Amino acid sequence: MNLAHKFIENADNFPEKVFLMSKEDGSYKNYTWKDIQERVFKLASFLIQKGFTDRKKVSILSNNRKEWFIGDLAILCSNCVTVPIYQTSTSGQCEYILKDADVKAILVENQEQYEKIKDFKFINLIVTFEKVAVNDERVFYIEDIYRFIEPDDGKIRNITKNIKEDDLLTLIYTSGTTGFPKGVYLTHSNILHNVIYGPEYVPINENDVFLSHLPLSHSLERTVGQFAPMFHCCAIAYAEKIDTIGENLKEVKPTVFVSVPRVYEKILEKVIEKVREASFIKRKLFYSAKETAEKYAEHLSYNKAFSYFDKLKYNFFEKKIYSKLREAVFGGRMRIMVSGGAKLPYEIGLFYNGIGITLVEGYGLTETSPVICVNPYNAYKIGTVGKPLQKVEVKIAEDGELLVKGPNVFKGYHNKPEENKLAFRDGWFCTGDIGEMDNEGYIKITDRKKDLIVTSGGKNIPPQAIENILKEDPFISEVMVYGDGKKFITALIVPNFEALYKWAEERGLKFSSNEELVKNERIIRLIQHRIEKRSEFLARYEKVKKFVLLPKDFSMEEGEITPTLKLRRKIITEKYKDLLEKLYEE
Repeated sequence: MNLAHKFIENADNFPEKVFLMSKEDGSYKNYTWKDIQERVFKLASFLIQKGFTDRKKVSILSNNRKEWFIGDLAILCSNCVTVPIYQTSTSGQCEYILKDADVKAILVENQEQYEKIKDFKFINLIVTFEKVAVNDERVFYIEDIYRFIEPDDGKIRNITKNIKEDDLLTLIYTSGTTGFPKGVYLTHSNILHNVIYGPEYVPINENDVFLSHLPLSHSLERTVGQFAPMFHCCAIAYAEKIDTIGENLKEVKPTVFVSVPRVYEKILEKVIEKVREASFIKRKLFYSAKETAEKYAEHLSYNKAFSYFDKLKYNFFEKKIYSKLREAVFGGRMRIMVSGGAKLPYEIGLFYNGIGITLVEGYGLTETSPVICVNPYNAYKIGTVGKPLQKVEVKIAEDGELLVKGPNVFKGYHNKPEENKLAFRDGWFCTGDIGEMDNEGYIKITDRKKDLIVTSGGKNIPPQAIENILKEDPFISEVMVYGDGKKFITALIVPNFEALYKWAEERGLKFSSNEELVKNERIIRLIQHRIEKRSEFLARYEKVKKFVLLPKDFSMEEGEITPTLKLRRKIITEKYKDLLEKLYEE
């Protein structure tokens, strides 16, 4: 079995069923399996005509949209290998990946993306998803390909039948939190393992509708948000952009949503902002409902006490608040939400599961296709990343590092023989994450091995654990803890400006900019108090002694975070080095 052949099989069996949904001219338009198959066959035939077959590498540089998936499938159906590039990548980053992977053909979204790669003379073929104003004989507009190419269906079907499970499907470059991106070899069998065994824990079926918004260039969205629904005949709708997720959720009314913790946090923050503007009685009612939901979630997850009176309250809030929230925020049909890419704050997990939407946290890396483990839909434990998928072995090394074996583990890094040696220990893949496993096999990730801070006093401190505790505060949006080799821990803190504006206005504080606001002594004291409150249960050496408030979020464009919203600590530290070092001056 291979994923290209599975696509053709499903298209043959369900030609009139809706497969992809795209926002066009103000509303969502449906495309059937037959519609998509016709486009895939035409683009694949075009690639073959241009000499792109026999395992050649072809890149995609685009935001999420139906053409991304059509392009991916066409590349696979022409017996080529997809090399995705993040849409936010700079021209220099694109050049590094394209040269390293020996790419000669690329599919780009629009004029903006074309401008990044237009001067690369080693690229022989460029296909654009939107019309671009160029005089470049390498460029072909995808709609022209659809219009003028006669597909060779028989040839494509024959090609896909002969693709083996162990053939390379994609070369995905890691997001580079620790240095230059590395190309990760993933085969059809690697990703097939995830899409076949993942639904044993997170069940999906042909009636499900996914809303896709995470970058398809990342393995989480590509496997869990693209290939899994394709394999199981689900429909996929594409969000317009990150800022329209709220609107798109209500329009599409999806049943499945895959995202990262920060998005779930922001959705809840929006809800709470609206609650703050409501009357005193409504605010009181909401916070009582929230407390009851969290208590119920802990009851479901850990069998904690939930009295008869609690049940009565829960039933009341279900009618008055929870059901209305599910309808107003998520469209009313949401069954399952999956969180990955970073640690999900405990309180966020409690809230969503408590109001009747199952939010399960999972864990993995690009090198593991990406899923290693996930919480079972009907037996989740909030605060853990669940159990390993079937056929995946996990063990904890003596130093606490999580080690993995299984059919989901990658075949190696491209052009990195030394990195390949370091990646494995006695046949086990070294994840670089510190974890622990309970007596039921549920795993908890506590930190990154390489991110551990060692103070001048010799104390080992896991920064992510502290950051996650502080980010649970409604006035704190982002945190980066600092202090390797120092006497004590400090931090860069990005406030939640929406909450801060409200607080400042209620107290008559005058400000004209974020820069002015974060320098205000009352604001600094407020955040200091919030940090102290959140840190009560931390060891003395783990507490943030001093901090700097930043006037803006960490930015993908400035290289401070990866496309999956992980901190690039080295870059952030270099950028704010002077501010951080001042915190240690006597």
